[in-house]
Amino acid sequence: MKNGEGMARRPLIRTLAGVSVLVTATLTAPMAPTASAAPGGRVCMVVANKAVGGLGHVGWLARAEDGRRFYYGAQDWNKPETHWAHGPALWENAIKDLQEHRAKIRGMPYDWYRCKNTPDGSGRNALAEFNKRKHEPYHKLWSNCLTRSVSAFKGYSLALNNLPSGKADPPNDYFSYTLDDYRWAKMRRL
Repeated sequence: MKNGEGMARRPLIRTLAGVSVLVTATLTAPMAPTASAAPGGRVCMVVANKAVGGLGHVGWLARAEDGRRFYYGAQDWNKPETHWAHGPALWENAIKDLQEHRAKIRGMPYDWYRCKNTPDGSGRNALAEFNKRKHEPYHKLWSNCLTRSVSAFKGYSLALNNLPSGKADPPNDYFSYTLDDYRWAKMRRL
């Protein structure tokens, strides 16, 4: 070994070891259960898993263009006045409003949520797409809380256009299994 040859490698090895520890710590650190994300879009689905005899009921949230607030809504029954949407509001206020609305109609509360980041998104477009369905005939299988939430997501970002429509799917199954297939974040308790 030439004089000093081994010494030049030691700082490189120490640097690589330090990077390895930093990456491991970053990957294993617990994630905070918030609805925030890096710039870009973000949508979330909430579920009342005990509603409708255990079939479930869902609502939706879509991050506004300001990156901090959310548009949100749900279709609760078969009357136009139960098709409602609001926003934008901060995450905590949007969830509180969703829960209060469920309580007003004597519905089971939302239990869980899960989210997906998108490369872009327009909360106003999600709201407009959802509201297009307000006066469409409600149908338990073909035009319901799930199909209308999915339509809001598809209006939000082209990246979500591959989501199945939700027609004839129980909301709990869509929330638990279909969203898994489309790589949504894991379920988190509200």
